[in-house]
Amino acid sequence: MLNRLFFVNIRNDCSEEEAEKAISSLYDALDLSQYLGAHKFALIKIHFGEDGTDRFVRPKFVKSLASLILQTGAKVVIGDTNTLYPGRRSNAADHLSLAAQHGFSVHSIGCPVMILDGLIGRTATTVEIDGKHFREVELAYDLQFFDFLFVVTHFTGHIAAGIGGSIKNMGMGLATRSGKLAQHNAQPLKVDEEKCVACGVCAKWCPQNAIKVAKTAIIDDKKCVSCGWCIAVCKHHAIKFSWEISHTVLQERIAEYAAGAYKLLNKKVVCFNFLHKLHANCDCVKDGGEVLCEDIGIVAGYNPAAVDTVSMNLVKEKAGEDVFVKLRPQIDHTVQIRHFAEICNVPVESELVSLTF
Repeated sequence: MLNRLFFVNIRNDCSEEEAEKAISSLYDALDLSQYLGAHKFALIKIHFGEDGTDRFVRPKFVKSLASLILQTGAKVVIGDTNTLYPGRRSNAADHLSLAAQHGFSVHSIGCPVMILDGLIGRTATTVEIDGKHFREVELAYDLQFFDFLFVVTHFTGHIAAGIGGSIKNMGMGLATRSGKLAQHNAQPLKVDEEKCVACGVCAKWCPQNAIKVAKTAIIDDKKCVSCGWCIAVCKHHAIKFSWEISHTVLQERIAEYAAGAYKLLNKKVVCFNFLHKLHANCDCVKDGGEVLCEDIGIVAGYNPAAVDTVSMNLVKEKAGEDVFVKLRPQIDHTVQIRHFAEICNVPVESELVSLTF
């Protein structure tokens, strides 16, 4: 199955009935029921969308997928992890509220919603990998208890990685806040003195005893290991980190985290890339930027590298040019795909089969 992907031509504004038929055709073609059944736990990993935006996979598609999984007797959950940056997705309480606001709840989808790394993004499990940048990666704790992973992704451009597809959804999206920091950060952590209230919570939770508190908190760079605990526990968002990192290094780190998730799930992963109104920026950014391509459809398969490759090719074909290179010529957005494929020993490309329903 690694050498074959499937595609359906379906618009974002389709009816619920059409959404059900499209998802069902992909589900059957992938023969997904063989991996599911009574006593199995299945996770649908999804981005619930940022506050004030509508750039996320529509709940009708997720509901259709959840319904098919539930029919096998498996227990299914839709979930995400908390963000590194502040906002309504940085803690589980606000995150779940936002998810429900966007149509993702047990009442609307038919299955529970979880934030997989806990209240503040600190419940973690580590996975050993043979990476260029990491020997182990820190992923959401509850991920290890699932028997099968559905990676549901709104395919987009990305300001630092070039593209945001299945590999990014797995690598960045299944990491704890510390894991996200490890992928993004290349500089010592700093304290924003204007925001710090000297409450001492960061110092209390610092596992390296690297923080002292006077008029404000002070981080000892020699002791700090950039674990991210201070970012997670600070309610005033007073810990600053750097987003400035090489595009190549960021993509390789994302790929290594994705490879960790792939290993943890014992390769029991299937990816659904939704090629719907592709924007220049990822869904974590409030301003999506220009629309690079209108609706194409859904690509699905068991190989994240190939799913992302075929998605890029379909966008190029639809747009009539390589919109990713045109938008950000300084970024080789295939780095993440090639790095993931090398670590996980999977092909970069696969046969694409178009389905009708």
